[in-house]
Amino acid sequence: MSSRKGPVRWRPKFSLIGIGGSIVASIGTLLVLQQRGLVFPTTVTEIVTLVIGLLAGIAVPSLIRLSVVRQYNRRFEQKSKQSRLQ
Repeated sequence: MSSRKGPVRWRPKFSLIGIGGSIVASIGTLLVLQQRGLVFPTTVTEIVTLVIGLLAGIAVPSLIRLSVVRQYNRRFEQKSKQSRLQ
């Protein structure tokens, strides 16, 4: 890990594993709903399911990265305040 000299900016994270896994999970959810007789899988529901899976695959890793960046920046700010006081 490299040592940083300043705060870190947040950027969305695009993880292929996260996106692929969430798309597979959304298709699995659609199949379970179809097997239970709650949803009939039309083209529109399949497209909506894929879009929801894609968005979840981008949102979840990005939110995890956001919490890590906030934690790092909070620690950086505390250390910089301590160094200014000394």
